[in-house]
Amino acid sequence: MRWIPLAAIVLAVLPAVEAAPVPKHLMKDEPFWPTEVGTKWVFDVKCVDRVEEIVEVEDLPTSKLLTVRVQMSTVDKPWELTYEVSGSNVIYRKLTTTRVDEMLLRFPVRADDSWDVKHQLQDNFVAQTGRATVGRTEKVKVPAGTFLATNVTVKVTELNGKAIDPPRNNVFWYARGIGPVKVHYDLDGCVPQELKSFTPGKK
Repeated sequence: MRWIPLAAIVLAVLPAVEAAPVPKHLMKDEPFWPTEVGTKWVFDVKCVDRVEEIVEVEDLPTSKLLTVRVQMSTVDKPWELTYEVSGSNVIYRKLTTTRVDEMLLRFPVRADDSWDVKHQLQDNFVAQTGRATVGRTEKVKVPAGTFLATNVTVKVTELNGKAIDPPRNNVFWYARGIGPVKVHYDLDGCVPQELKSFTPGKK
């Protein structure tokens, strides 16, 4: 789930964790991305709560299509994001009705794996071109707790079809069983956006 013109990414996180033993939601067999209706994330965006909730799940032959409703106190109306989750990857499909079709994660998650990012040129949308690269897995502390998370850096080299120099490096941290827990956009004055709380949906 994203929040700034790059196509917002959805963030998500489970209960706070600070010590051993490793909790169930960090175990190897836990899926990376929650897909249950009612799953809710609250993110801290410059001291404003951004609330995201899975409100609909459509079962496709080999994947699930998630509709996520987003609300912020600084915005009059909620809006929706669409994600497709399968055993192979997570794809950010739509921002409201705008096609995004950006792969966020590829499974299995492996350090140094990489793939192209290229948005279609569209009205009222900042299309980005670049490359995503998987980095290391590390402990990440956010208001919701401390999590083992893998970072993915998206190196953006074009905006709306025009090259930018220097490129922008946007970094997303993902925790198993949660999805993204932290985002840092490479923009002047931009502070990291972090998970504040997580409520799992009913399985």
